[in-house]
Amino acid sequence: MMPVRIELDFSKPQRRIPVLGLIVLLLGAGAVYLTVTDYRSVSVESELIAINISRYETKNRALQPEAGAVDPDEVSAATDELTTPWSDLLDDLELAARDNGKDVALLEIAPDLGKQSVRISGEARTLTSALDYLSRLQSAESIAYPLLENHEVRTSERDRPVHFVIVAYWRLM
Repeated sequence: MMPVRIELDFSKPQRRIPVLGLIVLLLGAGAVYLTVTDYRSVSVESELIAINISRYETKNRALQPEAGAVDPDEVSAATDELTTPWSDLLDDLELAARDNGKDVALLEIAPDLGKQSVRISGEARTLTSALDYLSRLQSAESIAYPLLENHEVRTSERDRPVHFVIVAYWRLM
C-alpha cells in the first residue's frame, strides 16, 4: 500500500468581507467626511465673525471719547442739575395754581440753572386771578422774588383771557 499524501495548510482560510460590514464602513467614512466639511465651514464662518467684530470695535473706539477724558464743565453742569430742588419748585408752582381753582393755567415753566431763575408763562381768566397767583407764589418757600414781567389781555379770544409771564428765583433749601 502506498502511503497517502496529506496536505496540511496552516494558514487561516481567507474570508470574504461581509456586505453588512462594508456598508457600515462606507457610512462611517461618509459621516466623517460630512463632519470634517461642516467643521471647516463653521471655522471659516467664525473667523469672518471675529474679523467683523474687531472692525466694529475699532470703529466704535474711534467714535467714542476716551473714558478718562471727562470735561470738568460737564461734570459741574450735571452736578448742578442733579442738586437743583426741582420737586420743591414744581410743588410750590402746582400748589399756587391749585389754590386758584381753574382760573389759572400754566403754559410753560422755563428754568435757568445759571441764574437760578424760572420763567413761568400762563393764562388766567382775569387779571385779578393772575395777580392772586402771583401773591401765592410770593408766599411759597422755594420761590423768591416772583415778579410779573408782563401781561396781555387777549381780546381776540372769546373769554378774553389774560396771558402773563412771571419771573422768579428759587431758594436753595
